[in-house]
Formats: sequence, structure tokens, C-alpha cells
Amino acid sequence: MSLSYVDDERDGRGWAFREHRGPDPVNGFTLLEQAYDATEKGYPGHISVPVLGDRRCGRIVSSNFPDLTFDLATQFEEWADRETDLYPEALRPEIDKLNAWLYHDVEAVATALEGALKDADADVRAHARHALTSG
Repeated sequence: MSLSYVDDERDGRGWAFREHRGPDPVNGFTLLEQAYDATEKGYPGHISVPVLGDRRCGRIVSSNFPDLTFDLATQFEEWADRETDLYPEALRPEIDKLNAWLYHDVEAVATALEGALKDADADVRAHARHALTSG
């Protein structure tokens, strides 16, 4: 398994693998949109992060962030470092509660804000997104 990072800021082209981090080391993608397009030609949906990709076929397996940690914790145990438990049994209720809040409340606010800013200047949208994601 490998890890690639898109740039912290998204521009008019969308999420990009920029010079300071380099292109995606597995497929050479410079834009995340290329990974979506490799998965479904002309993908019409929302390009989002994070994604889990299959290195062998060069396609996205999942972009559903609430499930990614669970999938990594439960579906890849055969290849995992057993000392690292991404979804420990004792913490699952707390993790599930936090994920529900993140998925429903935080995502809803981000989506509402993006909708409200739809007609705003691109620079204003970029600053708003940065403010939302920079903690």
C-alpha cells in the first residue's frame, strides 16, 4: 500500500498533485480527476478526497470517507501491521459517534457553505475552503 497527497488547496482544475509533493507515484496522475476518469471515463460526479485506489488496475475502489478507515481496519487485516488497530473494538462506539457527527454535521455545513458561495469569486471560495480545512 502506498500513500499519495494532493495539494492542500484546490484550484479551478480541482485537487492536484503539485510539484512540492510530486505526481501520484503509482499512476503518475497530476490531477485527482485523472484517477476518477481512469475508473469511469468522463466521471460526472463530485471529485473528493480521500480515495482508496487499486494499484494493479489503476482505479478508485472507494471514495466514501466514512468507510475507508473501517475498510482498512477490517478488509486488509491479512496485510496489516497487527500492532496498529484503526478500529479497536473498545473504541468503536465512540469512533462511530464521531464519524456520524463528522459525516452528517460537518459535511452538511461544508456543502451548504459551498452552495452559498457558488456564485462568489473563485478566490473567496478558495479562502473559505482553506479556512474550513485548516483547523
